[in-house]
Amino acid sequence: AAANRVKLLLILLKIAEKEGVKVESEDINRRIVQEAMMTRQRPEQIVKLLQEDRGMLTQLHRSILHAKTLDFVVKEAKVSTSPAI
Repeated sequence: AAANRVKLLLILLKIAEKEGVKVESEDINRRIVQEAMMTRQRPEQIVKLLQEDRGMLTQLHRSILHAKTLDFVVKEAKVSTSPAI
């Protein structure tokens, strides 16, 4: 299961690179507000945590990139049906 997750994340990173999917500051700000609401903290507290722990910021960035890339893949997917054999 872990190996499959790693493969999926690597594939998503490659797609993001190829298709130009980027994490913008608005994406980070939106996620900070969501996180603040879920944890009942002020957004400023979340920002302070991210400033103190660059690993958390990197993880947040990666999480947003994966989500945006997955959204891109779903949006661009071409679904076709074939007759049952």
